[in-house]
Amino acid sequence: MSVIMVLAYASPVFASAPPPTNKAVYVKPQTYQYITYGNCSISATTDGRAYLTGVTYTYTPVDVVKVILTLERWNGSNWTAVKSWEFTETNSSEATGQVTTSVTKGYYYRVRAKHSAIEGSHTESGYSTSASLYF
Repeated sequence: MSVIMVLAYASPVFASAPPPTNKAVYVKPQTYQYITYGNCSISATTDGRAYLTGVTYTYTPVDVVKVILTLERWNGSNWTAVKSWEFTETNSSEATGQVTTSVTKGYYYRVRAKHSAIEGSHTESGYSTSASLYF
């Protein structure tokens, strides 16, 4: 009589706990003199990379308008910055940015954008945050 022994091995899956909220936050125009709107978003490409977009609009053309996109990763307890990209326009009322970047699988990611307008010596800035996305 022979005994066959089968051993099963399951490798653990390391996924971070989900972030506490998954709501996007936009720049509210009533609080600014120059900035009318600011927004950012994150989505997944077909090959599993992150596609980030952001835009800043002003009421009229200003000396400098920009959007800085920061990719953030949820580590289970807080958001940490991974990388940032800056997009700047001069004498314009709009700055847009888009970037595709690789991410580490098994984490939630989001985009935080800094929206800025500079006119003469006056600078105003605001922040928007995308909803989070699991990769």
